[in-house]
Amino acid sequence: MWEYYRGKSIFLTGGTGTLGTAILCRLLNQAAPKRVFILCRGGLESAYAKWQKLLPDAMATALSQSSCVTFLSGDITLKQMGLHESDWRALKKSVQVIIHAASSISLTCPLPKLVTSIIAPSLSLAEIAMEFADLQHFVYISTAYVNSHLWKTTDRCDVPVKECIYSLGPYQEIYDPHNLEEWAGFGPQTEHEWRSVLDTGTSIEFDYNDFPWPYAYAKHLTERLLINTFMQNEATEKLLIVRPSCLGPATSQPYPGYSSLSTSSTGLAASLMLYAGNTMKLPTRSADPENEVTMDEIPVDVVVDRILSHTAKGTFGCVHAVAGKRARLSFNDWWSAVMKERRLPWLVKPEWLPLDWHSPKLHSAAKFYVILGTSFAFEDDQVSRLLAKLNAHEKLHLKLFVDEIGETNPYDLKPRRHRIRQMGMKIARKRHLPGCFVKLCCRSGPPTNQALAQKAQHSMHDYGSTLGLGVVSKETEGEVVRVK
Repeated sequence: MWEYYRGKSIFLTGGTGTLGTAILCRLLNQAAPKRVFILCRGGLESAYAKWQKLLPDAMATALSQSSCVTFLSGDITLKQMGLHESDWRALKKSVQVIIHAASSISLTCPLPKLVTSIIAPSLSLAEIAMEFADLQHFVYISTAYVNSHLWKTTDRCDVPVKECIYSLGPYQEIYDPHNLEEWAGFGPQTEHEWRSVLDTGTSIEFDYNDFPWPYAYAKHLTERLLINTFMQNEATEKLLIVRPSCLGPATSQPYPGYSSLSTSSTGLAASLMLYAGNTMKLPTRSADPENEVTMDEIPVDVVVDRILSHTAKGTFGCVHAVAGKRARLSFNDWWSAVMKERRLPWLVKPEWLPLDWHSPKLHSAAKFYVILGTSFAFEDDQVSRLLAKLNAHEKLHLKLFVDEIGETNPYDLKPRRHRIRQMGMKIARKRHLPGCFVKLCCRSGPPTNQALAQKAQHSMHDYGSTLGLGVVSKETEGEVVRVK
């Protein structure tokens, strides 16, 4: 499987984000790409600064000095991503794989702003990609919650979501991107919807469907526009749409516990640590929410392995990168883990109410993460089909499934204590709370598991000696070397 990437040139947007960094580390450690082009505002210096916040220093330095990586200073919100025409010519001539992982992650951002940060840049990149001489795969990172509006279309407590496109009309038709004849009738409708969003800042489809956030609708529309573009250019088999659920800390790559502040469950946990009340109002329609409400969280390295494996094996269309029915969390598992970490001497009890997920009566954390009282049964049949394409040796080196939570493997937030306290500080600044209050409420923990992170550093350096990753000496450690 990894042989597919040998000698390939890859264009990666969002390469300094949580997911993009993990993708880059996995490629450089496991595969042997010829070149990875990283799009980053501010170029190398900015990338290095961001990696220092995500990675141990030696790993951040190794990435910034890799002879396989070329940094392109650009911005996805600008025309042609702010790149010079000469850069585009170089990309069009050499790149075989595009992984578009850059995106706004603001759930509450209004739709008109998401047009410029998500929809338009993705569509523009896809249109430019049609000019790439040797393009083999275009990978778009979406979200499993792109179809979260389905919650409001049924009375079920556990809503099934397939790996396909759901229309936003009154009949909830399901479209398979593999069926071009079926999709051909749906394409013009999507283009009309896109023009409406550009002209008015909204659309009938957005107003008709109750999405938890404009973000989910923006991703939904982007997926359909991309399918249109690739279908019109007779390149449908080159488009892979990957939908991760909530990203959790890595199990092993680039090191155990690797994560960032943007992890949604980490932010929720921090909010609960600082909450001084006895009860928290949460919306649900479940009769037994503690056990029936679920959370789908997937380690970031499992997402990475699914992305890279599906790409290498030629999967196209929509695929989920989720824990799925087998390994998702019950609300009780998650809540118990949070309460175990809470330092205030009283526990918070969830107060379940039959409220709309936009109700002003909800706690602020629930208003942000409004699907807290829902349950989605994300289908992930595509990964089973992928598994059948892998040989025994390939399977040994991949992490494609989430470990089930149970007595021998309980859900535990202890490794995230440092991130939870960091997020608590961020919340405290917004609420004008003193830092000492955060320290009182949130337990302390090391920035990373030092022993495992150190082992990961040595692994990257050892492998880097054969790939030109730039093994760092004492004299050059901490310096940033520009890659031409």
